[in-house]
Amino acid sequence: MNSAKNKIESKIKLDFNGFKTPLVTEEKIINLSENVKEIIVPAKTIFTPSAMDLIKKKILK
Repeated sequence: MNSAKNKIESKIKLDFNGFKTPLVTEEKIINLSENVKEIIVPAKTIFTPSAMDLIKKKILK
């Protein structure tokens, strides 16, 4: 088996192309895989308070 295929991705980049102001909501955080430990977002991204609470609970960077 190819070990690269079996490697579980722990980082994810959220794509906000086409959005004037990127917004991370609770739903986006809930829909992340359990394996994700870090999310990468553009500068000036806005996080809703409920999304921030979930990020803290999931211990995401």
